[in-house]
Amino acid sequence: MSQLYAERAKRVRDVIELKEPDRVPFLALIDTQAHYGLPNSAAYYDPVSLKRTMRRVTLDLESDLSEAKFSLCAPAMTTLGVKNCVWRGGPVPESYEYQFIEGEYMKADEYDMLLDDPSGFMIRCYLPRI
Repeated sequence: MSQLYAERAKRVRDVIELKEPDRVPFLALIDTQAHYGLPNSAAYYDPVSLKRTMRRVTLDLESDLSEAKFSLCAPAMTTLGVKNCVWRGGPVPESYEYQFIEGEYMKADEYDMLLDDPSGFMIRCYLPRI
C-alpha cells in the first residue's frame, strides 16, 4: 500500500470513527462525463470508459474518496423491458437525465405479503411490474 493511500485511508477512517483527522477529507462530486467529454450515455452503454473516467477524476483532483458511480446496463434494461425509468441514450435523448416513471408498482393490500416474504414479493409481484 502506498504511503499516500495509507494517509487518505487513515483520514477517512478517523472521520468515520469520530476522531479528529489531519484535515477534512475531500470528495469531488462532479459530472465526470461532462468534465472529460464522455457522452452521458456512457453510464449505460460504456461501463469501461465510465470507470476509466472515474479513476481519472480521482487521480487528477487528488481526492481522498471516490464516488461509487455504478453503471447501469442499458442493453439488459432494454431486453427486460424496464418500465419504471428512462435513461440517456435509450428512451430519452443524451441531454435528458435519468428519470423515474411513477406508477403503482405496489398495491395497498400487498404490505402483508411484502413483510411476510420480501424476496418472494419482489420476485413474483414487484419485478414483473417494473
